[in-house]
Amino acid sequence: PIEVFNKAALEAYADGEKTGACDAVAEKHGQEDVYLRECFAQLGVRKMDAFNLLLESEWACNERPGSMHELMPPCYDRQVSFHPFKSVKSYWTCYEKAKKMHWSWPIAMNSVPPGKPNHFNA
Repeated sequence: PIEVFNKAALEAYADGEKTGACDAVAEKHGQEDVYLRECFAQLGVRKMDAFNLLLESEWACNERPGSMHELMPPCYDRQVSFHPFKSVKSYWTCYEKAKKMHWSWPIAMNSVPPGKPNHFNA
């Protein structure tokens, strides 16, 4: 997963660090994504799932939402990050392919988790 935080979330985290609000969470969880999820929940920071932000190298061009909606594009195509690339060559191959893409859909937040069409990503 990719975690994206707004300014208010980071300010809440900084305030929590001053008071030690997440100290127990840090001792309990070793992974940063689990720690941050639990810490932000404890601080009252709301989260929003956006399953179309991360481009997976294996299925980059074929991901489809599990359900169609008139306000969502029919393909995940507005990723802000790429993962995982195990070699420089695989990164540049994806980069060159991405540069050739024609974007015709408006940006839309998609919080519908991948469904049956994405059985490999669910």
